[in-house]
Amino acid sequence: MTLLLLGDLLDLSLAGRVSPSRMGRHPLREALLIERIDEVMSAHGGVFEALEAFVECGGTISIVPGNSDGALRVPRIWEHFRQSLLEGSSVPGSRDRLRMHPWIYHLPAILYAEHGNQYHEINSFPALLQGLRDDGPEQLETAGTVVAAYSRRLPAQPRGTRKDAPVWAASLASWYMRASKVRRTGDYVALLEDYAREISLPPGLIADLEGLGSRAVWRSGLRALRRSAPFRGRRRVLKSDAYLRDAALRIDRAARRQGSPALFYVFGHTHNPNIAKMEGDSSRYVNCGSWAIPPGGSLEHPATPYVHVTLGRKPSCVLLEWERKVHEAPTLG
Repeated sequence: MTLLLLGDLLDLSLAGRVSPSRMGRHPLREALLIERIDEVMSAHGGVFEALEAFVECGGTISIVPGNSDGALRVPRIWEHFRQSLLEGSSVPGSRDRLRMHPWIYHLPAILYAEHGNQYHEINSFPALLQGLRDDGPEQLETAGTVVAAYSRRLPAQPRGTRKDAPVWAASLASWYMRASKVRRTGDYVALLEDYAREISLPPGLIADLEGLGSRAVWRSGLRALRRSAPFRGRRRVLKSDAYLRDAALRIDRAARRQGSPALFYVFGHTHNPNIAKMEGDSSRYVNCGSWAIPPGGSLEHPATPYVHVTLGRKPSCVLLEWERKVHEAPTLG
């Protein structure tokens, strides 16, 4: 049995903890990320003990990082997390059953799954797979984290003013230019091609998907120019997953052109559980939702959706609700 965790298992946001001019520099960046991992695992020990027990019982856990825990793509950071999670395990082979999939979890002709942040303009990584390289910590920012880091240093202003727009625009431009240099290199193109072969997808399809993500990044830059404080205040809870359903449709069309369609396209990110027919009624868009308790949500009766995929002669995919006993966890600073 495989438990697939589709991103944002950990909140590793460093905005406000380190100056924006130094956010991309490691070992400072890497040390802070490891410290944050330890904080989260300590505060929610019961969750990680249960995950360890699942692996020890013979289960496989596959983790696809999202935008909040994208640092898990960096080999040294992933190894620290895996070692911390399985620290008490003495079961042979347990390390091999805790796996990280940097972008896509793919079962040919059946399942295509990823977090979905690449198609959300403020949460898209310009060079998603660069985290697999030694300089990975330098490529962990999204437009949202870059602007949030700067906005926390500026005095509060009435919403709708444009005084700080040039600051955000300049920081975004600098960040995007650095990331774009990575995307244009032959090494990064080769990395995409190797990754495509690793997950049994055509290299042309991965190139198409990478292009979809980069267009989302461009839109985030334009949005920052139009609005003075797009990321200030309470985090906005997404009320629609239309943009992700549209992305799933584009992915399906691209996959069909390349001869690699799937039956089920499963995402997270929006926090909105959903299952819907796609074009031609031959595929399904599925969103597993979130177990995070939203502002104003009930701690006693939280939503606990999950997706159950059954393989075999007639693969199926259903959206279900898990019953659990809730224990209040300490709040992280």
